[in-house]
Amino acid sequence: MTKSFSKTQIGMAVACALALGILSGAAGAQDAKDRQFVEDARTDVVMSGFGLCWHSGFGPPPPPGPRCDPNYVAYVEPPVMKPVAVTPPAMAPAPPPAAVVAPEPPPQIYVPPPRPARKDRN
Repeated sequence: MTKSFSKTQIGMAVACALALGILSGAAGAQDAKDRQFVEDARTDVVMSGFGLCWHSGFGPPPPPGPRCDPNYVAYVEPPVMKPVAVTPPAMAPAPPPAAVVAPEPPPQIYVPPPRPARKDRN
């Protein structure tokens, strides 16, 4: 005896096969780190008019780099300081003793004259 399938069972089987077929494409996608930036058809990173890279919502935030981060500052090793031999300066002769100078008088302070009283306009 053969068992026949109804139209609803066949429809459900087709729907499940389509759903699994569509979802299997997402399973073979790139790693999350490869999907940090939005890419166009040529796999170039899409940039705004100001030169900033657009990043997607997948994965961790993109690492800073000179291409996409306007505030990126590369670490540069400081130059190695070489020791330099320093010779002591030659001794200069001592200056002559200073002459005794009389103290200056204190500066004059300007004091304006008192203002006249204001007149009442009423």
